[in-house]
This record gives sequence, C-alpha cells and structure tokens, in this order.
Amino acid sequence: MLFNSATFLFLFLPATIVIFFLLLRTERRGLVLAWLLLASVAFYLSWQPWMIVVPAGSIAANFLLARLLSRPSVLRPQRLALLWGGIVLNISLLVYYKAVLSPWFFSADARSAAFLTSADILIPLGISFITFQQIAFLVDCYRGKIERPRLIEYCLFILFFPQLVIGPIVHYRELVPQFRSAEFMRLNWDNITFGGVILIIGLFKKVVIADSIAPYADEVFASVARGESISLLDAWFGAVAFQFQLYFDFSGYADMAIGLARLCNIHLPINFDSPLKARNRFDLWQRWHISFTVFMRQYVFMPLVRNRWAPVPVSLAIVCTGLLSGLWHGFGSTFLLWGGLQGLLLLGIHYRNHLLPTSRYTGFVPTRSMQIMSTFFITLLLSILFRSADLASAWRFIATLFNGDLLLAAGSPVVDRVLAIASHLGLNASGLKRGATLIEWQQLLMLLAAGCVAWGLPNTRQLLGTHWRALDQRLQPPPEHVGWLPTVRLQLNLRWAWLLGAMLVASLLLLERSTRFVYFQF
Repeated sequence: MLFNSATFLFLFLPATIVIFFLLLRTERRGLVLAWLLLASVAFYLSWQPWMIVVPAGSIAANFLLARLLSRPSVLRPQRLALLWGGIVLNISLLVYYKAVLSPWFFSADARSAAFLTSADILIPLGISFITFQQIAFLVDCYRGKIERPRLIEYCLFILFFPQLVIGPIVHYRELVPQFRSAEFMRLNWDNITFGGVILIIGLFKKVVIADSIAPYADEVFASVARGESISLLDAWFGAVAFQFQLYFDFSGYADMAIGLARLCNIHLPINFDSPLKARNRFDLWQRWHISFTVFMRQYVFMPLVRNRWAPVPVSLAIVCTGLLSGLWHGFGSTFLLWGGLQGLLLLGIHYRNHLLPTSRYTGFVPTRSMQIMSTFFITLLLSILFRSADLASAWRFIATLFNGDLLLAAGSPVVDRVLAIASHLGLNASGLKRGATLIEWQQLLMLLAAGCVAWGLPNTRQLLGTHWRALDQRLQPPPEHVGWLPTVRLQLNLRWAWLLGAMLVASLLLLERSTRFVYFQF
C-alpha cells in the first residue's frame, strides 16, 4: 500500500485519521496509541504479511536489551557487552537480508531491478531504517538518555506508518515525548490544515514530477545495462533525469511523511533542505537525507574519532563513514565505490579548508552559481555509479557522456530539429546519427520544469514559513538558499486554495501510472 495509491488515500488514511480524532475525545492516551500502532501494523501487513515476524522479533529483542540496559543493578562492563551484543545483532540482521538473501548478491540483472520502480520489494520493508533507529535507541539507553521504555510507545516509535518505510530516521527521545505531550491529545486544526498542505505538496512532487521523469531515466539506464549504444544527448539527459527523479521521489516521500505525521499531531524531522542548491559536498550532506547524515555523524564518525581506546584520525574516519554509507545502501561494488568516492571528496574539502582558510585565500573565488552547478555536476556523475547495474555499465555510461562521436542521434523531434538547423547552416551532420535517441519533447519540458522547481522555488519548509513545525536534527543548519522567487510564501487565501486544489487534482488523475518510491528498496 503506497502513500501514492488510491487505497491509501481514499481508504486507509481517512479511516485512520477519523478514528484517531474520535478517540481523542475519549481522552484515553493508551487507546489512541494502541489505535495508531494497530493502523501501522495493518499498513505493514498490506505489504508483506509474512515478513512481520522480522520487525516483531527485532523489536522484542531490542526492547529486552533496552530494559536490561536501564537497570541500575547492571554493571558497566555488562552494560557495554549488552550494547555491543545488540549492535551486532541488528547489523547481522541487516547484512543477512541485504547481502545473503538479496538478489543483488547473485546477479547484476537482479541488482539493476532494484531501481526499476515497478519491481517488488526484495527485503523486509523498512529494514534499514528500523535497524538504524534501534541501534540509536540502544546507544541512548546505554548513555542514560532513556529511562525504562514502555512497550507500546517503543513499538509505535519503530512502526509509526508515516516514517516506517524510508524514514526519516527518528530518535526515541524525539518521538516518544510527543506521545506523552498534551498537544498530542488535542484536536489541532493547524495541524490538520498544514499537514494536509504538506501532504499535497509531497504527493505532487512524487506523482506529477518524479513519475513523469522516471520512465525515461529507467529506459536510458536499462539500455546501457543491456550493452546498447545511446547518444550523448540521452546520456546527459538520462543522468539529469535520474538525479531529478531521485530528488523529487525521495523528498516527496519525506514531505508526505511529515504531513501524515502532523495529521496525527506528531512532528517528524526535516529530511531535505534544497540539496540541489548545495555549494559543496559538506553542504550537500547537510541538506540531503538529513536524518541519515546526522545518524552517521553521531553514531559512526564521532565514536571513531572520540573513543578513548583507539581514536581514529579524522581523515580515516571520514573515508570509513563514506564507505559505510555506501554499504548501507547495498553490498554491490557500485555502492561501495560510490561511498568511497563520497568519503574522498569530503576529505578533499576538509583538507582544502584546513590548508586554505577562506580568510587567507586570495585566489579565484567561484560565484555561488558556479559552486552550485559544479556540485550538481559531481553529484550527477556519482549518481550514475549509484544507479548503474554494475561497474562496467557505469563506465560505459560515463564514457558516453564525454564521447563527442555520439553527440547526436536521429529519431526524436528534438534531435531532428537540431540536425535540420545544422543542415540549414551548412554544417556537416554526417556521423552524428549514431544509436537511437530516446528523449522526446514532453520529457525535455518535464526536465526543464523540474529544474525550475528545484533551483527557482523555495522548498516546502521555506514555503510554509512560520507554519512549518518539523524538527531539525542538525546542530547548525546551513545558510538559506531560497531560489529565484524568495518572497513566495503560503497564505491561507482563495488563490492558494485553488493552486493546491489543482495540484491535488493533477496528482489524483495520474495515480494509476504512479510507481513505488525508489528508496523503498533500501
């Protein structure tokens, strides 16, 4: 049951929210929590009913370990052993499903199918995000930040349906205090209004933008995986298409999750903050999949450099964190190389800032636009590696990007028009019609529209302004990058009502062609 499915939007969601509102009138907190937990379990069962034993067993084991860690009578060495036992248990479960049972481990064809958005889920739903939340939970119990968790609150913290599948990664200490607050038990019309607005924006991002781009991106990468020749035009447009597809698909889910949770009087953390406007890799990772970045910093990077027994140099810790980030996505060679390159790029920026402080550097300083475009270009190349079926396919794709012999190909109105202009100008177009061009003018317009939205408009947080209530896990949020229309803000008036209504209608009309979210596989 997808967020962008008729079953969810017209049956599951209305039933869940209406009964939630009715139960609020009883003023019985336990009953309200039980209903949300029941709805979340039903949501999981709608996907993989036979797999419910995996999160259930994991929840039971981690809850037992947490209760043991919370006992004052347990000595420090025993608590440390319990903590590491729990971490190993959680990671082993993740490795078992991702490296042993996942088809990625056996064939490149199956590995590539992970990105075909119509494919079935190959591993237990949300296993990666559940694992990370439970590791963070155990560490916080060990550090004394959590005292004697309650079972129903813990189960809902893990299985809460808005963030169950692809996050954001939430901490127990962020979510459970909200379950216990007075605001949670009140009918809040602001939460209903703006939760619905955020939900519509996320649905539009996914259904109208991401799913309009996805077929073209899938076709280009599938052609390369089959060993077919593509034109330079398709190589560049295909790479851009996947980057836009991934961003609007993932950030669309994040918005929908925040909106759905807010309908239940819960505020989830922000997970995207205009990452395509980032100026460098560090800036990018402060804006893309924020909860994952914060987790890797708090529970991987910082323990490596600050542990008392064998502190790791910062440079090595950066590379290790990058490699582990790649392995979290999958145990294929492309993910490993992708993570390693991310770590090396971050390391390069770290040393550049260390050796050439901004206050002393008097050489050429690129403009903001140049920084954004260069960061996007590097992200584009890394995304090819991230998306490709294997290293050979990734290399063929990247080689095509810089192969002038494959500049253009016949077969689409866009290319035919370019060739006609070249012929009219007396240019020799022979040798340019090699391969088959897949791009059509509708897809080209969609890419241009996606670029205008990503770079020209405020993001959802900026659009809502003071009405935005989502948490922010970052210690220091990066500078604001609003876009070409910085003054655009949501207003509760008829004009915005018509605009949001049109976005909702467009999304609902295109629901039938909509596919699952890309990150469901991870």
